[in-house]
Amino acid sequence: MIYTLEVIGIGQTFRLQQDNTWRLLEQRMHLQPGDYFSEEPEGVLFRSAAKKRLEQDLPLEESGDNPFFSARNMVTFSSRVLRRKFPALPDMEQLTKTIREGNDHVNNSLILNSHGAFELRPRPPYNPSLNDPSVAVRNETFGAGNGYVGREPASDFSFMMTLYSNLLDYWVLHLATGQTNLYVDSYANKSMEVLMKELDDVEARFEPWYKEMYQV
Repeated sequence: MIYTLEVIGIGQTFRLQQDNTWRLLEQRMHLQPGDYFSEEPEGVLFRSAAKKRLEQDLPLEESGDNPFFSARNMVTFSSRVLRRKFPALPDMEQLTKTIREGNDHVNNSLILNSHGAFELRPRPPYNPSLNDPSVAVRNETFGAGNGYVGREPASDFSFMMTLYSNLLDYWVLHLATGQTNLYVDSYANKSMEVLMKELDDVEARFEPWYKEMYQV
């Protein structure tokens, strides 16, 4: 599993290259020779911090008289997870354990990370505005003292199934596209049978995103 760094502009997506130039992505999202990649999320985070410097080399065409709405001002840093193997299904029991052992005295962001494991990341220090590719899916933040974290909510089967199905719905999208930092902003309203069928369909179409020749 590796991570790439991309920017999304107005109708275009570019991938960072190893020489700090940018390649226009079209339909194929697989790794190509010359693409920048990192085996660790910190590599993408480090380069995302240099946003202004990297943006200078973006091959964007400027148009219009209003600099605020220029193509360069409208770009957003993004990242993608590329895999050689299809991952295991996220574990409902592990989600329940994560909620049970959480600290309700702090603000918590519920994360489904790129390895398919659930986490509670306290805010701060977690900052959802950063381009952290280890975050596959992010649920809304649980405010401190609101009872969404701890033994009681973990014992509420209906609540836990809602969390699990919502995150799993976006996990399917993550696996299909490789996109990271997907935000759960609505209820899935899908049965587990439907979600499993969607997951099976994605797995049936899966092929490695990069080859052994890249030595990762």
